Amino acid sequence: MPGDFLQLTINEPKIGRGITKLKNGELMAVQPGILHESDKKVFVDVYSTRYIPVEGDKVIGVVMTKGGDFYKLDIGAADMAMLSYLAFEGATKKNRPNVKTGDLIYGIIKIASRHIEPEVIFPKKMSCVSNEDHLRAHCMGVLPNGGFNFKVPLNFARRLLADDKNSVLTLLGNTKFECAVGMNGQVWLKANSPDEILEMRTFIQKVSVYHGKVEIEDFEYDEPTYRYPCPCGDQFEIAKEQLESGEDVATCPTCSLPVRVIYDIEKFAKMKTVNVAQVTAASS
Repeated sequence: MPGDFLQLTINEPKIGRGITKLKNGELMAVQPGILHESDKKVFVDVYSTRYIPVEGDKVIGVVMTKGGDFYKLDIGAADMAMLSYLAFEGATKKNRPNVKTGDLIYGIIKIASRHIEPEVIFPKKMSCVSNEDHLRAHCMGVLPNGGFNFKVPLNFARRLLADDKNSVLTLLGNTKFECAVGMNGQVWLKANSPDEILEMRTFIQKVSVYHGKVEIEDFEYDEPTYRYPCPCGDQFEIAKEQLESGEDVATCPTCSLPVRVIYDIEKFAKMKTVNVAQVTAASS
């Protein structure tokens, strides 16, 4: 939870999202979520849909306007990102890239500062050339026509990018497709037909929505709400009326993480519920 001081098992870790280092050297969480430690990296996995730009992030942006030497991109942040035409591979003053309004750009955040005021002309700059090789674009730049772009939670986008085996994407079967994932929660897909693209999008969105599945019997009933422990320390909540109407997603009020409730609506209507308060009173 925000304000918690962290006791880590690794020395001198690389600090990631959701954590800040104080002047005395202590690490403190600034966002609610699950703490992860791996390969000398530490970060808080937060369920969020609002993107905060970080230098080095690979993102997908939509070209909103262009003027002079820069394009303005919507990357889902509070401010537009600025992209110079010279950031493209092989671009010169005489040979400018053919970028139009509405095009999708896959690039890397080069400068992101929270201290720059909103009225500044260039609050963020993006490059379409990878840091690993300044001469090659590494499949970055303008994404081809015929694809489909949609949004997923930021923590799920990070899981896709961090998964070297692409375990989620391999579940799509033998379908041939192209895919680009941005740290800003944007996913771009291209396949042989629109039907295949829609099927893949539906599958990915279903996988990304839920933190997990929990049987209704594992919830505690505290009239009029069912509750189940959340990894952030709070509890998932769903009202009895919501379940009776067919809703099956419980959310945590602190970190907004959702979980799927497994139950049979017909059996639930006949099921007798025991209030936690009644059990506590009886035991005392």
